[in-house]
Amino acid sequence: MLHVTSTAALAAKLSSAHLSGHAISWDDPLHDGPVPDGRRDQRLHRRALHAEQAGWGDSKVVEGWFEKRDADFNQACGRGDELVLWFEPGLVGQLHLLDVLHRLTTTANLATLVPIPNLLTDETPAELIKLFPLRRGLSSVQLKQGSAAWAAFTAPDPSGLPPIAAQVISPLADLPAAMRRHLEEFPSIRNGLSRLDQSVLTLAGEKARSSEELRAAVNDEEDCLIWDETTFGHRLRALASARIPAIRLTKGGAVKVTDAGKSLADGEADWTALNGIDRWLGGVHLTGADSRWRWDSSSRTLVAGW
Repeated sequence: MLHVTSTAALAAKLSSAHLSGHAISWDDPLHDGPVPDGRRDQRLHRRALHAEQAGWGDSKVVEGWFEKRDADFNQACGRGDELVLWFEPGLVGQLHLLDVLHRLTTTANLATLVPIPNLLTDETPAELIKLFPLRRGLSSVQLKQGSAAWAAFTAPDPSGLPPIAAQVISPLADLPAAMRRHLEEFPSIRNGLSRLDQSVLTLAGEKARSSEELRAAVNDEEDCLIWDETTFGHRLRALASARIPAIRLTKGGAVKVTDAGKSLADGEADWTALNGIDRWLGGVHLTGADSRWRWDSSSRTLVAGW
């Protein structure tokens, strides 16, 4: 039996619960950086290079870790082990679930899914033991949706994502909300900012905050995503290092909103028009002086050809 989950911390808790088998973590923030379609080895190489750029670690070390993780997973499938999937309902966990499901075309009968009601941040091993008997086998419909959603997420054209996000009833119950949160990271039609960027400017503009205080405030407003320190810091540096920066990071660790940042937060300027864009969202690479795709939060739709 192989337990598969999103983070090393949760894998360690599962190991402490002394459940049958052993646990591995997916540990790749797929909501940040390139996740293009195509060959898996090439995609993991791209992920490792991005990991180094974002400050997660040396690319060779990260790529080696990815290879070891995939080898453990493949060996468990080859042995016919039960795969117990412990993926949380938020964006990170759901993207990890899709990454796993699209690989299970011929081994769906080996996989069971644990119904997790919330983001597992404080659960004890004893509480996880109570969830374990609630696991259920994956249906062919769930597997099909997982494969289709992964293809839509990694595609260079994101037009397949809004229909998934708009589903009221889904075979994978937590997927629509996760896809909506992913789409909110596309530049807004209002000011070219993602939801995270907008939250940073709004909250940092309210009062002086350190980067860690700001991260905590941003996460308090999230219901589908917890920003870890490294990924959040990477995004802060992008806002601070642009040609026309939206924030300033002081030596004392405070985050200050610039005049340009205030105009952006108020919808009086456009980030992409000021600085251009070079950002990956799944398989979509937004680059250049404008953005081909924008998010309209009022209608919850992607606008093409902006």
